[in-house]
Amino acid sequence: MWINWQDLSKDAFRGLVEAYVLANYSEVGDLDQSLASKTKVLMQEIQAGQLVLWFDPDETQVMLLNRDQVNKVG
Repeated sequence: MWINWQDLSKDAFRGLVEAYVLANYSEVGDLDQSLASKTKVLMQEIQAGQLVLWFDPDETQVMLLNRDQVNKVG
């Protein structure tokens, strides 16, 4: 299910993206940029429409997908 980032509060939007970064870039060496920097980049990509927030009810988690991936799952 697609989540419109504009429907979220600023804090909720940032929190979802930060949680994604921590869950997916926390391995040693994966987080070359700081949490704040990586979060900012991903937020900008979401706002530009390059990535979308997607909630997977089976996994009960939010993912970031590019447009091609959305077309496959949605």
